[in-house]
Amino acid sequence: MANVIKFKRGDDVSLPNPIGSGEPLWSEDLFKLYVGVNSSSSKWVGAEIDNGTTLGTSQTKLATQYAIKTYVDDQVDTVDTIAELGDTTIASISNAQVMVFDDDGGGSDDTWKNVTISSDATITNAGVLTIADDAVSNTKLANIAQGSVKVGGGSNAPTDLDAKTSGQILVGDGTDIASVAVSGDVTLASNGAVTIGNDKIDSQHYAAASIDNEHLSDSAVDSDELAAGSVDDGHLSNGVATGLAGTGITATNGVLSIDVAQAITSVTGDFTVTGDLVVSGDTVTTNVATVEIEDPMVRLATSNAADTYDMGMYGKYVATGTKYAGVFRDRSVAGDPWTFFDTLSTEPAAAGDVTVGSNNFEYAPIRCADITGSGAVSGNGNLSGFDIDGGTY
Repeated sequence: MANVIKFKRGDDVSLPNPIGSGEPLWSEDLFKLYVGVNSSSSKWVGAEIDNGTTLGTSQTKLATQYAIKTYVDDQVDTVDTIAELGDTTIASISNAQVMVFDDDGGGSDDTWKNVTISSDATITNAGVLTIADDAVSNTKLANIAQGSVKVGGGSNAPTDLDAKTSGQILVGDGTDIASVAVSGDVTLASNGAVTIGNDKIDSQHYAAASIDNEHLSDSAVDSDELAAGSVDDGHLSNGVATGLAGTGITATNGVLSIDVAQAITSVTGDFTVTGDLVVSGDTVTTNVATVEIEDPMVRLATSNAADTYDMGMYGKYVATGTKYAGVFRDRSVAGDPWTFFDTLSTEPAAAGDVTVGSNNFEYAPIRCADITGSGAVSGNGNLSGFDIDGGTY
């Protein structure tokens, strides 16, 4: 007869029915095989299982599947993440490295690896990421709206500023930046052209009352750039001003020119010329109470190069009509005597001779103290302190 091993069975393994030392016992409820230790206790054949839902600290008990899953879920955010690791061995990650997953499209060589961040950025072991200078290029920026500028928005959050509105500029107000229209004094076109409004350039718009070449793109201010405005000598420094709102004033390299064909009616206030004043026209009319001349010798007839004209001075008065009186050097008489005249009814010509004996011409009387001849070159010597009485006939 073959050997037969018989097992007792029961439900309470702590009290084995009774059982002797070394006697086997099968639990139908726990599906475990026990061996009797003595008449009151038994031991399970195999390692003891920890039925808890989380892993304990025993060094001899086996954990259940549920306890193992709970532990793994606590260590990894998702099941998929830990599943991707597979049997890959990750080397010790060095300072300033990160762990990345190399996915080739689902192949068997998908791996996790630790890599060093590129030179565009650095990361410290505390997790501080620093982007290198000039590392953010246009190719690394995406989805920026056309005509917009990246600025700090509310709570310092980045936002897109629309800067493509025609005739506007970007201006900071001390707190933020905005795209605003220029003031009413000027208008700004979409092509960058600036138009200054009428009467918008005055002393309040100048710093130190000057516009020099550094502030004029073409060294010129013309009528298109100044509408009904004005630029005086305090606003030019070796620059060029042309066509100043129809005034006929031009200035080139410090030389001021006035076109008399333009409508120049008056100069308000004092007009001081520190250099030479040259008038090339035919007539200078002075309507003043007093004329002061510093030069002790007044030069006349500067264009009389070949002794072509009589020269002198005359004045106008009205007595039974308009009359003229004066003194001139009569070049048509021998000796070229200085002649005093009066009652001339026709104004002496600007270039020519004074006609003696016509147009009511009369010699003018002379009243003086003494008459002294030169006596050195020609004449009859000295004539001084004399009385001449023609008597009565």
